[in-house]
Amino acid sequence: DGDDDDDDDDDDDYMQEAIEAEYAEASEAWAAAQREGNELCLELDVWADDLSATIEGLHAKGNEAVEALANAYLVNFCTTSLAVEIADLLLPPLTSISSFFELLWHEYVPPPDCADFVYALARVFTALPVAAFLCDLTVFGSPVVLANETLRAVLGFPMEEILGCEQATVLHPHERARRLEDGDEQETG
Repeated sequence: DGDDDDDDDDDDDYMQEAIEAEYAEASEAWAAAQREGNELCLELDVWADDLSATIEGLHAKGNEAVEALANAYLVNFCTTSLAVEIADLLLPPLTSISSFFELLWHEYVPPPDCADFVYALARVFTALPVAAFLCDLTVFGSPVVLANETLRAVLGFPMEEILGCEQATVLHPHERARRLEDGDEQETG
């Protein structure tokens, strides 16, 4: 019986060694897989950062191009007879057919000789990445007759408060507060 116990102990030792060897092998495989996974994650992070920087760069270049074109050619473009049709082809689709008319002051009726210009400008204003507005200098007070959503977002006012107001009142809230403070100081001083 002593031999059987020794055999059982040898078998137990052998099984224990086999289990420990398998465990060590599995642990090493797991550690290798973790290292490889970490390396892949780092590579993906670098790739994602590069892609993100590329996309941001392209977006910035696109905004610069639109701004440069707007500064250089907007008036000429808007006075062409095909301005609205070209804008519809080049610009993102409108969410509703009236959305660019919502940028116009409801009380304003453009003079007949420049109505097409104003409507084309309104259509282009919907896509400009910069704050923009148009005043009619032929009307008393030079009211804002056209403004885009970017301007509304920058100023923080509802469109109804921007459209129709005098040109001088289209100020960022911080600038408006500063000017009111300066005006109060001048009156009391």
